[in-house]
Amino acid sequence: EETFEYIDIESVSQGTIDQSKTIPVEDAPSRAKQIINEGDTLVGKVRPYLQAFAPVDEEHDGKVCSTGFAVLSAKEAVSSSYITQAVLSKYFLDQMTNRMTGTSYPAVNKSDFQNVRLFAPPLSEQRRIAEILTTVDKQIQQTDKVIETAKELKRGLIQDLFEKGIDQSELTEVQVGPREYRLPKSWTVVQIGEAIDDNLITAHQDGNHGSQYPRKDEFVDEGVPYLSANMLSGGRVDFSEAKYLTPERASQLRIGFAEDGDVLLAHNATVGRCAILKTDTETTIIGTSLTYYRCNDELLHNNYLMAYFQSGLFQKQLEDVMGQSTRNQVPITRQRNLDLVLPPVDEQREIADILSSVDEKIREELRCRKKLQELKRGLMQDLLT
Repeated sequence: EETFEYIDIESVSQGTIDQSKTIPVEDAPSRAKQIINEGDTLVGKVRPYLQAFAPVDEEHDGKVCSTGFAVLSAKEAVSSSYITQAVLSKYFLDQMTNRMTGTSYPAVNKSDFQNVRLFAPPLSEQRRIAEILTTVDKQIQQTDKVIETAKELKRGLIQDLFEKGIDQSELTEVQVGPREYRLPKSWTVVQIGEAIDDNLITAHQDGNHGSQYPRKDEFVDEGVPYLSANMLSGGRVDFSEAKYLTPERASQLRIGFAEDGDVLLAHNATVGRCAILKTDTETTIIGTSLTYYRCNDELLHNNYLMAYFQSGLFQKQLEDVMGQSTRNQVPITRQRNLDLVLPPVDEQREIADILSSVDEKIREELRCRKKLQELKRGLMQDLLT
């Protein structure tokens, strides 16, 4: 069967062609009409605010792209690398978004696209600008590789540590949820509800529902943080995405008051995300999409609990619950029926320390990437306008 490699809008993100799709010729989409070459620059005209703009490298030479792209090919007096950097600038993006038409399928038409302008310095200057910006891009790409390597390491460690433990001691068959596993003999399995009854978990609560749920117009620019599931990332809470309530409105709520050190679990929509709350604020409120777990540190280490929530042992239980319903959620009452795997406390701490060190490496590299991205934006502002 004859096939070809196809690149559509979804295949491209900011500055990168992520992948192409192998498609039988007889099933070719109606938009598959443009052959691209190394050195071209793809500019997504559909929903340009997504910045589906990217250079075509050797890997994608000769492939076919959607007519949703404008394909820019550099003439002799123009640097193709400069074009790529220029279309990624805010100056170019603002022009594209201002020329969008349509609501359900916003796009820039051909005639309007031809009126979009780029600055055109002398060729030698174009090359120098492209070299500077491309150098930063390479540093960002290298940082991304380090981050992905560290994430792969963590995934491997979680699988290994939650199958064999620290000492890889004698294993025995145990049931976790509906599945059988071979786990260290010194480990125990209890339901979360039992862990609450036995005071391993001293508090377990979700956010306010019904009439207690804050209305949109009740949120303010500053005050008491109000957390939601989309704020959990990399085991931490991203407070830059927080909403806020006034202290007076917060005091009217009945439940959902989280504390520093609580383990947060997303149980609705983005089910399975988790993080440890790090805060020095007197009051922090979780929304209806989150549950907090407060640990008795003498019996259950909070970093261990978060790591367990990230493991396949727990995530598969969440999938099982969601598979029994059309709703993408695991309510707090169902959570209490889920199994919790408990190594001895000292081993919990060792497991948590190993994984926390990898998390810190990932966070360090993420901070580095953020600084490089800020540097790139500053350089683009200075060099391309």
